[in-house]
Amino acid sequence: MDWGRLAYVKAEELETLWKKTARAAEKRTSACASFYPRAAAEAGYAPCAVEGKGNVGLSVWVRVSAPQGASGIKLWLYLGDKAAAYTAITLPEGGEGSYTLFASVYPSAREKLRLCADREGLIIEEMRVLAEGGDAALTAGQEGYRCDCLHNEIYMAREQNGTLYLQKYGNEQKTDVCHASVFDMLADDNGIAVLCSDDDGNLWGVKYAPDLTERCRVRLGDGFSCVAIGRNPTGYTLAAVKDRAVRLARCADDFSGLTAWEAADFSTEADEVYFCKQTLCPLLFLRRDGQLFAKLPMGELGGKETLRVAISLQTE
Repeated sequence: MDWGRLAYVKAEELETLWKKTARAAEKRTSACASFYPRAAAEAGYAPCAVEGKGNVGLSVWVRVSAPQGASGIKLWLYLGDKAAAYTAITLPEGGEGSYTLFASVYPSAREKLRLCADREGLIIEEMRVLAEGGDAALTAGQEGYRCDCLHNEIYMAREQNGTLYLQKYGNEQKTDVCHASVFDMLADDNGIAVLCSDDDGNLWGVKYAPDLTERCRVRLGDGFSCVAIGRNPTGYTLAAVKDRAVRLARCADDFSGLTAWEAADFSTEADEVYFCKQTLCPLLFLRRDGQLFAKLPMGELGGKETLRVAISLQTE
């Protein structure tokens, strides 16, 4: 037997295996983020989504307080609708504590990471997330904006780390609307209207006075991945996306008198929807597979005509 030849072949095999292992290791990434919500734990707090290929390891450090004390309250960590870990918390009145939860998960489609307590009593003061694994990433720390004008003032709905705020541009005063990342808003002579879907998927219509005083809050449905609000001659026209299908409804300008959500009478699927602002004609824009379409407002969004448009934003 040619032992030299055999040793050479085995060395080649080991080198090939080492290269494969090295390439696999190179694809393992880590991501981290910190949040400071001061949120009631029983309502749930979902500030970010987790992405990754295959197994992802999670380490979640959380600092909580218990203004009235806590006895054996379970704080659960969820990924999507799946429970990943929990810890039981007991604290004296006014006490604080820090806890770490570990989990091994298989995320899919940017599933949201959520903390939720099984009953009242805990306040989430701080949350730190570390994800490590194949192409691991956290969709967090990003900001989304919607804005409109009223009486020469610019009002802005801003999502930051999972919390939706409403404020005047150039003014540090802001109002906490709810924990949400799906939202839209508009301003008209009767105030500012915010349409938002909370962490549990409930869709809310919230109306504010120009000084940001809340006037009303009405539940309008659930389960929508994108929403939009536009004006019509008698109130608001609402659009929402559910399983890529566009659904429409109408209501008064205080969100009362909501009509049934009905499938749009045009067959176009959409990933996102937007309404043109500052107009009584609810011109609807739809984004699908990276392309933008405009739905002409014939018969209050009736008919099947759509117009494909290309829009670019240029700043100076």
